[in-house]
Amino acid sequence: MYDQFQKAAKKVNALAYKDGLVDLLIGVFFTFLAFQEPLEMRGLPEWVTYLPSFLAMGLGLMGYAVAKRKLVMPRIGRAEVSIRRNPARRGVFLFALALQLVTLLIYILASTGKLGEWLPSQSSWVIDAFFALAIFGFFAYLGHNADAPRFFLYGLLLGVTVLAQAGLRGDMRLVAQLPILISGLVMVAGGVFTLTSFLRRYPPMDLEAGNG
Repeated sequence: MYDQFQKAAKKVNALAYKDGLVDLLIGVFFTFLAFQEPLEMRGLPEWVTYLPSFLAMGLGLMGYAVAKRKLVMPRIGRAEVSIRRNPARRGVFLFALALQLVTLLIYILASTGKLGEWLPSQSSWVIDAFFALAIFGFFAYLGHNADAPRFFLYGLLLGVTVLAQAGLRGDMRLVAQLPILISGLVMVAGGVFTLTSFLRRYPPMDLEAGNG
């Protein structure tokens, strides 16, 4: 019985990412995040420079909810398994929570100068390497549980982006934004392709019943 439930939960997880909407949401966020550095170079306050990406995420979440209701649910219905009873979803949630906590810890250590005291010659590279591995690990874990191999590519792309931005710091601040812009656009393109394929593969159920 438990095995059957796990198989059902895995199918639900796979369906949740089959439409490509998550790809679009994350891709739009990273695409707009690439404008943070140019805005900062114009002398704007740091919190203002992040507004485009967070506004894009806010609008994206609303668009995500509308698309789920208008495009996805009429085709595959709605099936959910709570995080408590779904080990895969719980694992992704805990992974993301742990990553945020570690990120906060590293930020506190870096801002207080403790990290520089412990790793005076390579602290920035250690942070960049950690984030690159963590991002790849998260997307790889998500791709595995959602049976969506494209997330492995996204994780690899974003991991390389973090390292590329680190290598282009300094006098090449604008050029350093190209990797994240490219990564965001790749995810947007992947989301558009996946969503288009999904809509073609799954016609609305009411139309399908009418043809029968």
